[in-house]
Amino acid sequence: MSADEATQAKQRRKLQNRVNQRARRSRLKGDDDKPRRPFEVTRWRLDDERAVSGVRSGRHTNPATRHDDAPKQKGWSLETCRVPPLSAQDAALVEREPLLRLALPYLARKTSPLQDHLLHLIHFNVLRAVFRLKFILATSTAFCIGRNTPGTEPQLVTIDDAHPSRATLVLTAQDEANGLPLSVRPTPLQSSKDHATWIDIIPFPVMRDTLIRYEAEYDQVEFGNDLVGDLVDFANVYQLQRPKQPRLPANKSSRSIGETGTVTAGARTGMIVWGEPHRPENWEVTLGFMQKWPWALVGCQPLLHSSNRWRALRGEEPLPQIYEP
Repeated sequence: MSADEATQAKQRRKLQNRVNQRARRSRLKGDDDKPRRPFEVTRWRLDDERAVSGVRSGRHTNPATRHDDAPKQKGWSLETCRVPPLSAQDAALVEREPLLRLALPYLARKTSPLQDHLLHLIHFNVLRAVFRLKFILATSTAFCIGRNTPGTEPQLVTIDDAHPSRATLVLTAQDEANGLPLSVRPTPLQSSKDHATWIDIIPFPVMRDTLIRYEAEYDQVEFGNDLVGDLVDFANVYQLQRPKQPRLPANKSSRSIGETGTVTAGARTGMIVWGEPHRPENWEVTLGFMQKWPWALVGCQPLLHSSNRWRALRGEEPLPQIYEP
C-alpha cells in the first residue's frame, strides 16, 4: 500500500468515527428527553370529595397528590393510569341528568374492596344507555301528565324539563317522529295509558307494553335494580310502591322455560348493551334475567335473537325457549 493510500484510509476511518460518535450523542440526548416512566400512575381515594368533584367537572385529579400522603380515611383506594377528561358530551350528560349526579356520591361511599361489592361496569353501560335513549326520546316526544285523571287538564312537559313518575308518552310532531328509531317510538298503549315513566326507555316495544299491561302485578323496584344495580334508587326516584305479594313474582326458577339451564347463586340477572342502545341487535339478555322474569320476554324475538348471536360469538349455548303460560 502506498503512502497516499494509507493516508486516505486513515482519513476515512477518522471521518467514520466522527459520524458514529455524532449518532451516539444524538441517541443519548433523545433518551434524556424521554420521561423515566412510559406512563404515570395516579392514586386517589373514592371517598375523597376532591376526586368526586374532579369527575363532575371533567378535570384530572392532581398527579402530585399521592395516596401515601393522603390522610387516613375510611374507604378503599383505586390505582389507575392517567385518565383523559370527560368529553364535552359526557360532561353535559352528567350535568343534565340528576340520576347520574346522584350516582357519583354513591361511588364515594363504597367502603369495601371485595369483588362482590365492586360496582359492575355492565350496570354503568346500561345506565349510560338509558340516558342516551332519553336524549333520543326528547327530540320528538313529551310526557302528558293527567291525561287519564278526571277533572284534570292534561299538561304536556318536555323530557328535559320534567321527570314525572307517571305519565303517557306522546309524539310532539309527526314529521319529527320520522327520524325517531322504531325501537323507542311510543306504542298506542304508551300514548294512552298512564304508566311509570322508566318503562319508556326500554328499547323493545313488546316488552314495554308487557311491563305497562302488568304494571301492578310485579315488583318494579326489583326489576329496575336488575337492570342498573344500585345506581338508581327506583323506589324514591319514581315513587314506586312495592307490592307485598306480586302476582308475577321474580322467579328463582321457572317452569315457563326449557330445562337446559338452572339459576346459580352467582347468576347475573340483567341485560347487557354492546353498542348504540336504540339498535335492538346491540342488546343481550342474560340467562339469569330470563329465568327470573320470563313473562317479560314473551314475544321479544329481536332481543332473544340478538342475545343468542352474542352468546354464539363467545361459544355459549343458545338461550332456552320461552313458552307463553
